[in-house]
Amino acid sequence: MAKNEAGGAFTAVQLKGLVGERIGPWKQTSLDVPLESRALPQPPKLVYGFQQGKQKATLTVTDGGVVNSAPGPAHWTGPPNRRETPSGAEFVYREGRHTVREIERLKPPKREVVVLLANGIMVTAAGDADMKALKALAAGVPVAAAEALVRPPK
Repeated sequence: MAKNEAGGAFTAVQLKGLVGERIGPWKQTSLDVPLESRALPQPPKLVYGFQQGKQKATLTVTDGGVVNSAPGPAHWTGPPNRRETPSGAEFVYREGRHTVREIERLKPPKREVVVLLANGIMVTAAGDADMKALKALAAGVPVAAAEALVRPPK
């Protein structure tokens, strides 16, 4: 893995290069790069629309920042944990070098999978598709390529 400890945020161009037109059976239908209106610059956030048959999902790729780079408190180190919350349920576990959160909600989007990579990149797939399909969508972002990205200088 490339050294990612120092430097600024990943660029939108770096993150955009990680997501293809197709991820397994999912086909990309849209791309939105929301502009931040805050005084301080924010890391880029790319929001993709994907569709598989009648199922739709949102795939978000963002830079969680250097503070979320491993080893850090944002990465899960314990045994798999399932907990009930007032809004649904959450299952957190470690998979290889990254942390996975599977979230089930009572309100839409019903399901969400968040994959936090060792270098702080977060990939989120959300929608009403089943958890297995959403996890496959999130896992379709090439982890090795994402973890090899090098943060630009500050």
